[in-house]
Amino acid sequence: MCTIYYDSHCKLCLKSKEFIERMGKPRATWLDIFSSEIPFTDKEKNEGIIVSVNKKWFRGYDAVIEIISQCSGGLRVVPRIMRIPVLYHLGKALYVVVAKNRKHFFGTCDRECHL
Repeated sequence: MCTIYYDSHCKLCLKSKEFIERMGKPRATWLDIFSSEIPFTDKEKNEGIIVSVNKKWFRGYDAVIEIISQCSGGLRVVPRIMRIPVLYHLGKALYVVVAKNRKHFFGTCDRECHL
């Protein structure tokens, strides 16, 4: 079972969740990282998405790869492509920039919102 901890106040995060659910229907439970019973640090909460699969933890770009690998259909080949060394390093760097600036670039919701 996959548990995805994400920022439910971030419009980019919500749109990403909506896209992933529509495209691949991952076998996952989505929980707001800020309401979680797990004591994530403030740094972890603000760095982006965190995924737990069978007691193994993934953060950031690695979490995105893991989420997509949990999807069905045509998306299953995407994680292999994302792990190609050059693409992996570029993806990690891009993820850090977007994650740190996601609220500035894409906005937030006052409360949990659904787009």
